[in-house]
Amino acid sequence: MKKTRIVRALFLTSVVLAISVGTALAEGDVQPRGIVTDVTAIKDTVQGGETAMYNVSVSRITDGAEYVNFSIEPKRNGWTYGFDPNGFYLNSSGETKHTILSITPPTDAASGDYYHDLNATAYIPGLEWLGVAEFSVINVSTNVTGPGPTPTPPTPTPIGGTAVPVGKLGLLAPWIALAAVLVFAVVATVALGRHKKKRL
Repeated sequence: MKKTRIVRALFLTSVVLAISVGTALAEGDVQPRGIVTDVTAIKDTVQGGETAMYNVSVSRITDGAEYVNFSIEPKRNGWTYGFDPNGFYLNSSGETKHTILSITPPTDAASGDYYHDLNATAYIPGLEWLGVAEFSVINVSTNVTGPGPTPTPPTPTPIGGTAVPVGKLGLLAPWIALAAVLVFAVVATVALGRHKKKRL
């Protein structure tokens, strides 16, 4: 009988916890009691192809160590995302650490405001198999002013020796010289033949 009561109590506690978390998610940003996340824009207005940057701070407000890592949702096609670092340990209450979030839209991105959810997920070191201990969701906006400049294709490098400009007369000179030699040879042959006939 006692075991049945304990099981029922655990089940009801789980249901209440799930409803609380679901309600918090539906209302927008989620800030749990253990960690608090804050985002400050370093540069949030960019052209297509430029990188927007944000300073993300996470503070531990309860005792106990946790490992926090980060992700972005949704990931848009053609966009690139990065965190530096991608995660860190918070070892005690009151400790705050930072990461830099970078978001780069594609060069041809249309102008407008784009929104992403930054997820900070905390795990208990050594007990990751238990799943997520705490999480925080913050909405991040990026303003794109329009497509960026089209990259200029590189100039192809010539292969081979250095080109030297040559005039048309220079190209014909060898042929003119050869023709002159042939004409001279013919004239000499004819003159020699006439000379031999006279002697006869």
